[in-house]
Amino acid sequence: MGEKVSSRHWPVPVLVTFMAALSLVGSEQAPSPLVRATTVAALVTAFALTVWLRRRERRAYETRLADLAAAQAVAEDRLALSRELHDLVSGGLGAITVHAAVAQRLHRDPEGLRQALAQIEQAGHEATADLRRMLAVLRGGDAEAGCAATGTLWRRPRRGPGAAGGA
Repeated sequence: MGEKVSSRHWPVPVLVTFMAALSLVGSEQAPSPLVRATTVAALVTAFALTVWLRRRERRAYETRLADLAAAQAVAEDRLALSRELHDLVSGGLGAITVHAAVAQRLHRDPEGLRQALAQIEQAGHEATADLRRMLAVLRGGDAEAGCAATGTLWRRPRRGPGAAGGA
């Protein structure tokens, strides 16, 4: 991330400034022009150094804040993606589980069994298509292309046992 910067550097310019001011005030006779020029140069240098240090500290602080914000945004995106993937997979598997449970109880009704097995197959295809669309988006593709390829909508309502087409 760069050099570690702290506020402990500010006493150096302040000390230099204080010493330069004492050299002007502490003598009984008027200081020579060379001493005055040196003192003024030291004061200007101390001021410039103080300003430069403060700006460097501020830039380092802003960089750390930006890095933290970026890391937090990445973590939030990962959490949202994991939730979305969980919803896609668990929704499809839930529908398959419900239809399979119904199919087990329909062993005496061949037509009902065929219909339950067709619904299991359809739920498996839909879950796989949803997962493929999500992975296409994650890889940098767009959701509309994924939808066009599978012929379904990106966010379609989930079908449950009581919905149309459910078991």
